[in-house]
Amino acid sequence: RASTEIAKFDTSGRLLIGTTTEGHTSGDDLTIATSDTTGITLRGGSSGGGRIFFSDGTSGTAEYEGVVGYDHGTNHLYFSTNHAERLRIDSSGRLLVNTTTGFAGDNTMIIAGESPSGGTYDLYDGQLLITSTETSGAVNTGGVIQFYGHDGGSSRGFGSIRCLKENGTSGNHNAYMAFLLRVNSGNPTERLRIK
Repeated sequence: RASTEIAKFDTSGRLLIGTTTEGHTSGDDLTIATSDTTGITLRGGSSGGGRIFFSDGTSGTAEYEGVVGYDHGTNHLYFSTNHAERLRIDSSGRLLVNTTTGFAGDNTMIIAGESPSGGTYDLYDGQLLITSTETSGAVNTGGVIQFYGHDGGSSRGFGSIRCLKENGTSGNHNAYMAFLLRVNSGNPTERLRIK
């Protein structure tokens, strides 16, 4: 009977599974193709885990400069850069950035980072930076934090904190911070502004 090729190593040493066409040149050493959803399974023990390592050497930390891993013992997914864990999604779905330890309470996201050096102010210091993508100096560009919740019928916006540019003049950095709250059957309305 006729045979069907399901996998092959090509002359460049690339492994092709389910296809004869390699993937993108930056990821063509292993190509897996199907006509539907495609995936890879890493199955480990209940107290073990699965890892993908990114290495630029054969010893020491060079063997694990970057890691994507899952730990079955604690059921958390993590990402490492420069051979240290930087981001974790724990078994409760919390996002931990630059820390592996959660805190008491129902925190959905925890971001850890150093405070400004010596208590001095620097424009780029902080644990969280929110920025707009506009390149113009238009009025009201800046960052916004929105607060949503469920009212029993659907998710609603209850308010926001906004830190925005108060003018459209290029090079003029005057800003304001506004606090908006919503009343029943109304839109969020500015209740406090600090200029």
